[in-house]
Amino acid sequence: MFGNVGWIFTAEEYAYDIGGDLCFTKAMTSIANTEATLPALSIHLVVSLIPDRSRIYLEFLSSNRPAPVISRYEAAPALMLENGIDATDLLSALLKARDTAPVFLERDTHWTELPPEICALT
Repeated sequence: MFGNVGWIFTAEEYAYDIGGDLCFTKAMTSIANTEATLPALSIHLVVSLIPDRSRIYLEFLSSNRPAPVISRYEAAPALMLENGIDATDLLSALLKARDTAPVFLERDTHWTELPPEICALT
């Protein structure tokens, strides 16, 4: 989907279907099941929650996103905590860093490589 000023966003950042909720639930269950097996191997799991570009660059969206799409990311930290999984939410760090340098590419779904001096700010 096209955003404003040449930005491109993926369908996942806009689209909502009931299957998406089931996929999200299955993913959370899979993470919790995996985490439960790791202590026996002396492995500590830490999940990094990476927000999509539309959450970081809201001003470039060409239309509003459905509430369920927005709430999926907002629900993730609480679900991680509920399942005893350590999670790092990168939203605030990326919002802070974007004021200094681009954190996502305009026409690609990937994030940029931040210079070391920007990483130190986050």
